[in-house]
Amino acid sequence: MIFIDESGCDRSLATLGRGYAPKGVTPVQIKRFHRGKRVQMLATYTIDGVIYSEVYKENTDTQAFDDFIKRLLPFYGRYLDPRSVIFIDNASFHFSLKIDEMLA
Repeated sequence: MIFIDESGCDRSLATLGRGYAPKGVTPVQIKRFHRGKRVQMLATYTIDGVIYSEVYKENTDTQAFDDFIKRLLPFYGRYLDPRSVIFIDNASFHFSLKIDEMLA
């Protein structure tokens, strides 16, 4: 079994959800606007651990996922061989005819 999932992070993840202020004063958080500082990761896991992963700056879309699957194929086994079943979630960019053809 192979499990594929993506994850992303940017600077806003380090922003605290709570703040401190003296009693009776509402805390105010000031945050700078930033654009383009997001980092994405696509990783492929098995029961034995990570077998392939990529980190990149763009957002994950159908083309990026297609290219990732293309580079993953050497680690993928034929049906009934080890590593022959792939599990992915139902994100819209995970499904395309090109991916179906590559995995078939």
